[in-house]
Formats: sequence, C-alpha cells, structure tokens
Amino acid sequence: MIRFFGQPQFTTADHTIKGYELFLRESIDHKWVFPDDFKEFTAYETANLLVQTIRPMPKTIKSVAFNLDPDQFVDPAYQTYLPKVQEQIAPIQLCVELTEHPCAPKVPNVQLVKAAQGFKNNHLSVVLDDVGTGNNTPPFAELLDSTLTEYKFAIQNFRNKREPDEIVKKLAYWHKMADDEDKRFIIEGFENKNELKLLNEYPADLIQGYYLDRPGLMLADDAVKLPHHRAS
Repeated sequence: MIRFFGQPQFTTADHTIKGYELFLRESIDHKWVFPDDFKEFTAYETANLLVQTIRPMPKTIKSVAFNLDPDQFVDPAYQTYLPKVQEQIAPIQLCVELTEHPCAPKVPNVQLVKAAQGFKNNHLSVVLDDVGTGNNTPPFAELLDSTLTEYKFAIQNFRNKREPDEIVKKLAYWHKMADDEDKRFIIEGFENKNELKLLNEYPADLIQGYYLDRPGLMLADDAVKLPHHRAS
C-alpha cells in the first residue's frame, strides 16, 4: 500500500498553513518507508492517490506540491494523468516539482522543456526544485523560464558547506532571480528560529521545514477514483 506524507507550507507573515508538499511512502511490515524504486508505481496509481489525498483537504489550502524526477517528468503517462488530477482538485493548484536528481541515461533538456510546456498548457504549476543543486542550475532555469511559475530553495542543501555564509549567498542569488523573473519563491529546510530571520531580508511566498512542522501521514479517500485514460 502507498500513501502520501505531507509537510505543511506556511505563510511568512502569520504562519498560516496554505499548502502542502507530498512525499510518497510505502507500507512494508507495518512501517511507512521510502520506496526503493518510485517507478514501481504507475503514473495512474500515483495520480489516483493524489486525488484521494487532496480532495479531502480544507478549502483554506491553496496549493499542493508533488515531486517528479526527470525521467518521470517526461513520461507521457504523467502528462496524461496529472492534468486530470488538476481538474479533480480545483481550485487547489497542483505544483509539479522537477527534482535535481540525476537519471541514467540523462534526460535531454529538450525533452524536459517540452514536458514543462505540456504541464503549463494544462494549467499545472511547474516548479524548479532545490535550485542551485544538481541539474537545476541558473542556465537550466533560464532554459525553462517561460514554463516555470516557481523556484524552490532548500536551505539544507547549503547548510554544511565550508563557507559559513554559503546559505545567505545562494539564497540572495535565487531570491533576486525569482524577483527579476517574476517567479513565486518557496524556502524549505528551516530547522531553527534563527534561520527564520533570513526572511527579514529574503521574504518568500511560502516556507516549510522541521522547525515549523514535520511531514505526517495524510488521510486518503479511497472511495474517490480517477478515471483511466490512455496515455498519449
């Protein structure tokens, strides 16, 4: 059995929950674990669970984020089913996060751009996840620029660097880029109260992190079923 764990995303002003990031987990021996291979689950299974999980959420939730690795991002089945998810969960916005994880073989950028445009054309929000790491570099962000609605900056990716001010340097860069390119800006990975002070100079649309709240098992309405469609 698979279910989503969700980590709340908060407003910076009053820490009101306005969104969630969902993480797929598998039940093995009565424990929820990180799947060995996400491709073990079909696009339909994942999309159906998205609808079952998002539909019961309160009306105060405005957006829900969901990760896809590059090879999943270009999978035609996701291009078919995720727009159907968006139709089922409206007015909540589904945000498709393109991860920085490498794939073997490497997915050509031209395919990623085409897939991102497809998601955008079907009214999904395309997010560049973990900006500044892996393949999600400034040149790649510029390549996807016309399709992106949001940059997501992960503090934890830079916390253990040798330079003490590495977080601030990288955060300042991507915050300015988001402002210049008119993108939403999400910051994740807050682990203490002191890190929240970064928001004084680098405000974000939404924030998340263990200091604010940890991921928890989300309810799913098993009675909801997403219709099957042939992938194009």
